[in-house]
Amino acid sequence: MGARPVRAFPASSPTTWHNSHDLIRAACVFLCLFAVYLLTYRGGFHSIDEVSMFAVTENLVKFGRVNTDQIAWTQWTTSQREAQGFFGRDGHVYSKKGPVLSLAMAPLYWLGWVVPGLGMLQTASLINCIVTATTGGLLFLLLRRLGNESRVALVTALIGGLATISWVYSKYLFSEPLAGLFLLGATYAVVAYRDSGRGRWTCLAGFVLGLAVATRANNLFVVPWFAFYLLAVAGYAARTKTPPTPWHLVAGRLLLWFVVGLLLPTLLMLGYNWLRSGHPLQTGYDLTIFSPDILSGLYKLLFSPLRGLFIYSPVLLLCIPGIIGWSRSRRAETLLLCSVVGVTLLLFAAWTSGEGLSWGSRFLVPVVPILCLALAPVVDRAWRGQTVVAVALILFALASLVVQVLG
Repeated sequence: MGARPVRAFPASSPTTWHNSHDLIRAACVFLCLFAVYLLTYRGGFHSIDEVSMFAVTENLVKFGRVNTDQIAWTQWTTSQREAQGFFGRDGHVYSKKGPVLSLAMAPLYWLGWVVPGLGMLQTASLINCIVTATTGGLLFLLLRRLGNESRVALVTALIGGLATISWVYSKYLFSEPLAGLFLLGATYAVVAYRDSGRGRWTCLAGFVLGLAVATRANNLFVVPWFAFYLLAVAGYAARTKTPPTPWHLVAGRLLLWFVVGLLLPTLLMLGYNWLRSGHPLQTGYDLTIFSPDILSGLYKLLFSPLRGLFIYSPVLLLCIPGIIGWSRSRRAETLLLCSVVGVTLLLFAAWTSGEGLSWGSRFLVPVVPILCLALAPVVDRAWRGQTVVAVALILFALASLVVQVLG
């Protein structure tokens, strides 16, 4: 499929690391996507979820506090399980959301506060334009590291940024785009470990995954799959080293680095929970609102006219043949991709709280960049002159682009 053969811990070579041309192209992807996102940037609120996270940023910057007392009235306008906050141990109202997006917005909010005429909300609302454009650039770099040609990586990254629901959600202050950037970053880190065998990549993977969990707590369920991927790569490396190294020594060393990386974001989240509720594991969410009707939930997430992922991003249907083609040469990466997407799908298929009308399920926004990795084999086949594949790719991509423009 036009990709380099998979090797664990290859000797250092020009193909292992990104050259300056790759970095320049990634920067161009970022600038292109950011420019488009600015055209559709809205600078305002869409839902109470956004208000809740923005209120944390506002209090943090202005007063050094993280409560959301200014929107305490919302506690009485919805049911308790649907409310965006909860009363903490000190009587103040706190957001249920993770703290990372609010922290990421803080510099932009401060800039809008101190510079006359910018506006705090308008400036802070740029955060997901920046995040989603950065995700596009990182997607390009990851595809290059996986051995794809520059043109294939470039087209795939632009499809991911412009022909999926990622574009629409760059307008809003939801936390899902930032979680998607962190999940893609963790994927990049574990693949880089596969290439180099350097422990710092596993440490970085743990750190970025910890940030993903502190952004959206449901990402805790995907962390073990990244660890399993690292263990599989370590097992292969232990067998092929000269002389062979005991697997448990390699695995123990990389898991230690992985846990070290997880430590700081985990302490941040535990401390934030303790500050809000007096208990390090209490986030304020009602964990009883799950349903055993998984099939109905999967239909709603994937095919429902209200918020089905494949209805609002038809081009992602091509991930299915892409995954099949990818699995022949990259079994470990295919398993990681399917595991992360599958766990997220099953979790939110059982989540009965719902999300109302949605431009494609916003709950699935974090896994869209990872799904886009599986578009690369399709783009590669289309570029190599397979007419049927090229026509299908063009039609699906155009249909998806039209849907995003409507959004």
